[in-house]
Amino acid sequence: MPGCFGLLDAPHQDDRIPLHHMVEHAGPVADVHHFNRAGLLGLGTHARLETPHGVYLTSVREAGILELDGQPVHVSWHPALTMRVFICPRCQCDKYKLYRVSNAWACRKCHALDYECRHRHRTIPGLARLRWLRQRIGASPVPFSPQPSKPMNARKH
Repeated sequence: MPGCFGLLDAPHQDDRIPLHHMVEHAGPVADVHHFNRAGLLGLGTHARLETPHGVYLTSVREAGILELDGQPVHVSWHPALTMRVFICPRCQCDKYKLYRVSNAWACRKCHALDYECRHRHRTIPGLARLRWLRQRIGASPVPFSPQPSKPMNARKH
């Protein structure tokens, strides 16, 4: 939509937040559910995992301790559910995913990562509200485009 007021060219990303602070661009992700389904949490398992962001090695030499690229990460059971969880090496909290940033594995909050969708379309205050209101009346979401005409028998014309 070139020439539309308030819309930047794709991708719709707030340029004040660098991409390396986003989960989607951070690097390899270790998901405890994928590890559990693949059987990589059992004692004596070794694996080389390739992701679009890079390659990392996993191994379990001791019960309850998974090594990600040589960094030990504790694995335990969820306190209320029958699911496995990682214990974040930095904050010691239960997490389902760990991210590698600067060759260190930790959770999203410890690495100060955020989701990209939380920073889309933030260049103009109120733009999301304007789009939502235009959607409610059945108009195009493009600002300042003409509104649809109502039939003559509408209650409010």
